[in-house]
Amino acid sequence: MSFQSFNQAFAVTPSDDTPLPKGQCKALYVAGPAGSTLTVKCKEPNFNYSDAYGAHIGATAGLVTFENIQAGAIIPITATHVMNTDTTSTNIVSLH
Repeated sequence: MSFQSFNQAFAVTPSDDTPLPKGQCKALYVAGPAGSTLTVKCKEPNFNYSDAYGAHIGATAGLVTFENIQAGAIIPITATHVMNTDTTSTNIVSLH
């Protein structure tokens, strides 16, 4: 992953209903524990773009689960929520 700078960081409390503090993040930092699981919700696309075959192209949306995360990992994903359900990771920080 190439180096990317962040201007803000906020502690995250996983919630199935409450969005991340300050909205969509650029990445998530997971302090631990090693081997944990992180489930995030990505922004719903606000457009419907199809190619000539009817396949949807562009933004993805919905739930994504990362498994076996190592302590100190930075996950480069633009997420809107860190879900409480299926998340075992702790000390999560949203990076903006």
